[in-house]
Amino acid sequence: FFIALHDLGKADLRFQLKASEAMAAAGRDIVKDRDHEIALRDIHSFDHGHAGIAWAAREYRAWLEEDDADQAIWSRWHVWLAAVCGHHGDYPQPAFEGLTGLEADEALMECDRVARQELVHAFEVLILRPAGLSLQDLPPVCSLPARALLAGFCASCDWLGSNTDEFAYRAPDLALGDYLRAQLNQIESSRMLVRYGLLAPAKDYAGLAALLDTGKGETLRGVQTLVDALPATPGLTFIEAPTGSGKTEAALAYAWRLLTAGVADSVVFALPTQATANAMFERVEAFAAKVYGQANVLLAHGKRDFNAGFQQLVERGQRRTRQGDEEASVQCAEWLASSRKRVFLGQIGVCTVDQVLLSVLPVRHKFVRGFGLNKSVLIVDEVHAYDAYMYGLLGEVLKNQWACGGSAVLLSATLSTALRDKLLAAWNSHAAQEEDAPYPALWHATGGATHPLTVADEHRPPRREVGIECLRLTGAYPDEDLQARIVSAATSGALVAVVVNLVDDAQRLARALREHLRDDPGIKVDIFHARYRFADRQDKEAAALAHYGRHAPRTTGRILVATQVVEQSLDLDFDWLVTQICPVDLLFQRLGRLHRHDREHRPLGFETPCCTVLT
Repeated sequence: FFIALHDLGKADLRFQLKASEAMAAAGRDIVKDRDHEIALRDIHSFDHGHAGIAWAAREYRAWLEEDDADQAIWSRWHVWLAAVCGHHGDYPQPAFEGLTGLEADEALMECDRVARQELVHAFEVLILRPAGLSLQDLPPVCSLPARALLAGFCASCDWLGSNTDEFAYRAPDLALGDYLRAQLNQIESSRMLVRYGLLAPAKDYAGLAALLDTGKGETLRGVQTLVDALPATPGLTFIEAPTGSGKTEAALAYAWRLLTAGVADSVVFALPTQATANAMFERVEAFAAKVYGQANVLLAHGKRDFNAGFQQLVERGQRRTRQGDEEASVQCAEWLASSRKRVFLGQIGVCTVDQVLLSVLPVRHKFVRGFGLNKSVLIVDEVHAYDAYMYGLLGEVLKNQWACGGSAVLLSATLSTALRDKLLAAWNSHAAQEEDAPYPALWHATGGATHPLTVADEHRPPRREVGIECLRLTGAYPDEDLQARIVSAATSGALVAVVVNLVDDAQRLARALREHLRDDPGIKVDIFHARYRFADRQDKEAAALAHYGRHAPRTTGRILVATQVVEQSLDLDFDWLVTQICPVDLLFQRLGRLHRHDREHRPLGFETPCCTVLT
C-alpha cells in the first residue's frame, strides 16, 4: 500500500507542468498567465518525492476521517512514507517550503487535492481490503533497518517500473485493478526480473568438493570439513584459518548452502583492495557457473571500468543467440552494470569493502546498497585488515544485516580476540569461550552465546615451521650482499619475493637488481605497487599472478619486488621471501605467500620455507 503511494507528489500542478503535452492529452489544457503564474524554475526544481510526504502530512486526517490530535497515527505513517517517498535518494521530511499558496487557479489546486484523496482510497480498495485491512487500521511499527530495506526495495522497483521500454505510457482505458493484473502477467510472461538480472534460482548444493579441482588431487581440508556442520540459517559466521587453507572455498560453499535453503538470494564478496577484488572476480566466475549456470556477476570499485574481464562480461551479456537467450553462462545485465549502486542486486557482487560501507554512510541511495546486502550472503575477506573507523562502519553494516534477517561471513587468518568480540557484539552475540579459543575454527552467531566449531585433529593443517633470518641493515634496505644472494637464488631457479614498505624503495631496489642481472637477461625482475596508472596496474597485477601464481610455470627463477599490495588475497607462491619489518599480523599475511602450495620439487636450498626479515 505504501509503495503504491511512492509517487503521490506527482498529483501536484507543478509536477504536471513538467510535461504539458501529456497533461493536454489527459484533457487538462493549462495555459500560463491565464491559469497559473508558477515560475519555470519552481517547475523544474519541484521534488515530487518530498512533496508526496508533505501533502500526506497535511491531508491524511481527511483521508482517514480521524482527528489524530496526539499524532499517534502520523508517527506510524511518517516512517513508512519517508521510506517510499525517498526513492530518489534521501528520506524526506514533511516540512516543504512553498507547498501551498501557489499562484494558480483554485479549481486546479482543488482538482489535485481530490486526485490525491481518490488515489489513496483507490489503493485502499485495491490493496488493503483484500488483506482484510482499511485506512483506519494503524500501520505496524517500522524500525529504522526495516525502513531502509523498504526504501531500497521501492527504489529498485521504481527504476524498473520507470522503464518505458517495458511499461509504455497509455490512456487510462482500463480499470485500475485490470491494469495491475495485466502488468503482472506481462512481467511474469516476459521473465522481466530474470532478464534484468534480479532473479536466478540456485542449483541444489553439491558439496564443497564441487568447488575444488579434484582432478589435481584437491580434497577437503581444515575448516572446509566443517562447512556442512554449520546450520543453514541466517547468522554471522567467522572462518579463522591460516593463509592458503581454503577459506574462500569454504565461504562460497556455505553461501551456496544458504542460497539453496532459500535463506539468501545472492552473494556479495567484499575485499580490501581493488587488486584483490579483481583477482576474486575471476575466481567467482567458475563459482557462478556451478551455482547458477547463468548468473549476473558484477564488479564494483572506483576503477572497475578498466577491468577487461568485467567489460567482456558486460558486452557478452548484451549479445543474444538466435533463440533470444543470453549467450554466456555468466552474464552481466547492462541495467545492473550501469551503476555501482546496483552492484548488489545481481546474483554475485564482487567489490571493495568501501562499497559495502557506503550502505551506512549519509550518501544518496545508500538504502539501495543496503537492500542488496540484506538479501545477500555478505562475505568480507581479510577482516583484520581495516582501521578503527572502518570497523565502526562495518559494525553498523552487521547490525543492519542482523536486524533484517541477513547473513554475513567474515574471513581472517589473524583475527584478534578483541576484534572478534566487537564484531560479535554487532550481531547481538558474544563468545561463550573467552580464553584459549581454538584455531583454526568456525563461529556461527545467531544471538547470545556462541561456541566455536573446532577442526578435527586429522584435518588440521600440518604444523608449518618457517625459518626466520633477521638482518639489521641501514634503513632496513637490502645491501649489496643481500642483493647478490637474491640474484643467486633466482639464478638457481627460485621465485623470490622482496616486499618493502615504500614505493620509492621498491623502484630503487628493482633498478639495482636489474643492474645485477644485466648480463643475464633470462632472469626477470618484476615490480608491483599501487602507484601506477590504473591501466598499467592491471597489467602488473595480471603479470604477477601469471608468473608467481598457483599454476605459474616454474622452469626459471624470477624476482618480484613489491609493496603491501601482494600480502592479501592474491594466490601467489614464492620459494623465498625477503620482507622489511612490519606489524606482526601483516607479517603473517606475507608469510602466507611463502610455500603457499605443496609442491614435489623446490629449488635446491629452498626445500623448506625461509623468510628473511629486514630491520
